[in-house]
Amino acid sequence: SRKKLQKESKSKKIYKLLDKSRYQKKITRGIKRVQKESPGELK
Repeated sequence: SRKKLQKESKSKKIYKLLDKSRYQKKITRGIKRVQKESPGELK
């Protein structure tokens, strides 16, 4: 059935987006922590 396939791909897209935003949050958190540890080194 095509409808099921469409639904699955949609949820996969949403999951990918969520994963991406979570990944970006992790990165920004890591950058902030590094900036706290070594101020002035990262510009």
